[in-house]
Amino acid sequence: MSGWMIRTTSIGTFKCNFCLKAMESWGMLMVRSLVHLNTVRPLMNVKMAAKGKDLSQQLEELISSLQEQGILTDYFDELRGLQDDNNPRLVDEIITIFLRVAEDYRAELTRNLSEPDVNYSEVHKLATWFKGSTTSNACGRVALACQELVDASEAKNKEGCLVALEAVNREYLVAKENLNRIVGMEREIYNMRLPKAT
Repeated sequence: MSGWMIRTTSIGTFKCNFCLKAMESWGMLMVRSLVHLNTVRPLMNVKMAAKGKDLSQQLEELISSLQEQGILTDYFDELRGLQDDNNPRLVDEIITIFLRVAEDYRAELTRNLSEPDVNYSEVHKLATWFKGSTTSNACGRVALACQELVDASEAKNKEGCLVALEAVNREYLVAKENLNRIVGMEREIYNMRLPKAT
């Protein structure tokens, strides 16, 4: 009887020792996991911050290059200056609206100049509005091309209007491509600044 009790006690002691060792191992694993997470998470934050800084630098260099080429004017800096914590996506919104309106102007100008009997006053009005829109959105070379279209429409020169419209479309597509690049980079920078879920 006493032997059975001893065996039971020994087995119970073995089980307790096993459970304790298992708990110790599990606890050490959890500690190591927490240490790993606390080490990796700051490193990830540092890498994200570095990436954001690199991307911001790339954006500054892109805008500077576009201004040197005349694709954008210095007025673009003023537009960006209006962007703050209360309006963190203002530049994105301004460019998106401009590109949508610009497509409408191009379509209307193309339609008017395709007519056998061109309404030059309508072309002049559209070209003037388009020029104003491109100027207020800092698209320097598009604005210059629009001025050529304004002049040709005043002269009621259809051939001159068609040549000027071709220049408007060419310069607009260059501006559009680069504005979309700016929007993409602005959005990526904005997303990296959002607080990450823990």
